Amino acid sequence: MTSHRTFPFTGFPAAFAVALVACGDTYSDEPAIAAGDPATAAVTDNLDEEPHPPPPCPPCQSAEGRPPLGDFNGDGISDILWRNSQTGEMRVWVMDTRYPTLCAGEVVLAPPTPDPGWKIKGTGDFDGDGDTDILWQNDTSHRVVIWIMRDTTHIAGGYVDCGPEWLGDFRIAGTGHYNEDSKADILWQHVSDPRELWVWYMDGLTCKGDVGPMPDGKPEGNWNSSGGGYFDDGTHGLLTGSDVLWRNSDSGRVVIWYMDGFERTGGVFTVPDGSAFHNSREIVGIGRWATDDYCSDVLWRSNDTGSLSVWTMTGNIATSLVPVQGCGTTATEANWAVVGPH
Repeated sequence: MTSHRTFPFTGFPAAFAVALVACGDTYSDEPAIAAGDPATAAVTDNLDEEPHPPPPCPPCQSAEGRPPLGDFNGDGISDILWRNSQTGEMRVWVMDTRYPTLCAGEVVLAPPTPDPGWKIKGTGDFDGDGDTDILWQNDTSHRVVIWIMRDTTHIAGGYVDCGPEWLGDFRIAGTGHYNEDSKADILWQHVSDPRELWVWYMDGLTCKGDVGPMPDGKPEGNWNSSGGGYFDDGTHGLLTGSDVLWRNSDSGRVVIWYMDGFERTGGVFTVPDGSAFHNSREIVGIGRWATDDYCSDVLWRSNDTGSLSVWTMTGNIATSLVPVQGCGTTATEANWAVVGPH
């Protein structure tokens, strides 16, 4: 069961959409790329030269193999999943298809409500039925559970694992598609060596196997993965495969790894590189909040106000920064965190 709270449309705040950079513009303030940065760990396309222009914006025009992450109602736009860390309550902001950064209504997910010791680690369609499912992990046991969803209603679920050796040694970085089926996989990051990524290939509640660590080197420094998204047009990897988004905790810079299955084919900094948001905003989601293409966009949350905004992306180029017009006061209420999509 779910309960719905709808809010009247008050107009999209287009005046607040800040243009960042046009496709093909030279980003002359890009700092030098140090050896070992994730952008240089696997690339061969002159990213070590300074300065360098961004590549042309890839079209991302095909929807094939690019299901919107966290799309609970199947309208092609990602919705935003919230959870209260004290009460365990969950809410979904259902986003407007006409203005994808506008919340059209808030859905309160009814019980069962897991103990707050269970944390939502991602969203994805794990059984391939077209509905977004919810991925959980327990703080103490580190066991993993998937909720199978129908729209915003929990209809089934169960424990999943690829072996007890995983428990405590890895954290879930998010979800993505890293093989050629239509079912979401689980992306893992090693706790003691965050540069090491693994994947669980999933089929509903069944883990079909684990693969890792990702070959061809590791980034040097404090890089944390935010999960998988679709940032290229297939020229850097499989159209159906997710890429990996990284952010450096020391500099705030953001990097995209282009993927072919679970093998990296290249890497590039986003433009801008995210350092202007260091200590002021955190990446809290990856989804689709623009209707001009099928590239993933990046969801940010302010550390000061709790407000959300979206980098609308075309490839690795952030073309605008658009505030999210939310429903009610969830974003400013205590203990509420964005837990999806990612």
